[in-house]
Parts: sequence; C-alpha cells; structure tokens
Amino acid sequence: MEQNRGAVERTALHLALAEALRDDPSLADGTAAAELALHWSAAHCMPEALAAYVSAGLEAERVFAFVEAGLHFERALELWDLVDDAAERAGLDLPAVVGHAADNRHIAGEHH
Repeated sequence: MEQNRGAVERTALHLALAEALRDDPSLADGTAAAELALHWSAAHCMPEALAAYVSAGLEAERVFAFVEAGLHFERALELWDLVDDAAERAGLDLPAVVGHAADNRHIAGEHH
C-alpha cells in the first residue's frame, strides 16, 4: 500500500509541475518543451507528452542538438499509437515525425 501511495504522489507531483511549466514556461530556463515532455509523460498524460516531445525535438533542432532532437522525436513515435489525435497534437503527421527522427539521428552520426 505504501509503495502504491508513493507512486500516486509522484504522478500528482509530475502533473503539478507540468501544469506549472505549461502556465509559465520561463520556469524551465529555456528548455520548457523538454521539461514538459518529461513531466507530462511521468504524469501519464500521453497526448500532452506527445506534443511536448515533438516541440522539444524542434527546439533541439534549432540549436543543432541533433542527438537530443532525435531522442525527443523517437519518444514521440513511441507514444504515437497511444494518442487518438496524434497528428493534431504533434502539429506534424507521422511521416514528418519519422523523418525528423531519422534525419537527426543521421546528422548525429547514428546510422542504425
């Protein structure tokens, strides 16, 4: 029971952090989308996590952080089938997200 209560409390904490970051992105010191993705995911809010992972990938691309961008897009792809309106949430269709993931991994020298 105690272990389950701790998990519920962690989930609630991640939800509160995600909502705070959503309302004030400046709390994340320039990495709002990546922080949001982490907290939405840990709060089990997959539609929000998907959108945040795509945003984080695009943010990482803009600063030439190709490894991180590829990871964010891959995490978005892992959530894709869990979200009914994934393309609308992501702002990109599935082929575009796959393309971003592959391009960033390729540029980063990861050719698997």
